[in-house]
Amino acid sequence: MFYGCSDIIEMDFSNFNTSNIRDMQWMFRDCSSLISLNLSNFDISKVTSINRMFEGCSSLTSLNLSNFDISYVTNIFNLFDGCINIEYINMINLDEFKLERYNDTFINVPNNVVVCINQEKIQNRLYPQIYNKTCHIEDCTDNWKLNQNKIIEESGGCIKNCSDMNLFEYNGHCIQECPRGDFYYENNITKCKCQLEKCYTCPTVAYNI
Repeated sequence: MFYGCSDIIEMDFSNFNTSNIRDMQWMFRDCSSLISLNLSNFDISKVTSINRMFEGCSSLTSLNLSNFDISYVTNIFNLFDGCINIEYINMINLDEFKLERYNDTFINVPNNVVVCINQEKIQNRLYPQIYNKTCHIEDCTDNWKLNQNKIIEESGGCIKNCSDMNLFEYNGHCIQECPRGDFYYENNITKCKCQLEKCYTCPTVAYNI
């Protein structure tokens, strides 16, 4: 429907009735300038295929699909392929039980993407793809950037938190002590928390200073 609309920056779907749509594959493919996409009103209860739906949306930084009723969806392959700047994907309602085609769902997305899932419903098919791609899984809070479950260390492996290394967590990194200024210790020992709402950036590597 919007395939190749590379100049569109935003779309308003507040009055978009999708209740009878059966197929949404390629819908936003290569909308490379799209910076935000509010799909809270999307009804996909009858949709069976969403493969490549967001492929090539290289400017998107977050996608909240938590309202999606994907009871009948069977195809999601290459769903986020090429979302090279995506930081957060909420797909808490996805149940992989009925999936038939799900290969390369998370191919060509950043290694530090935060993926919100229900691990009881995401196990053998999609979980290996998520685990191999990211150290940040199952964080469904609104302020997920300040509540990361895992930090990437220099080896590329995962640690549960900085306190495992007797360090503090600040700005997604493990450091020896909290910076001076508008910061405070959370729980006294484990985390330096910034009082400014948008000071946090998703980590690519942990380091010591």
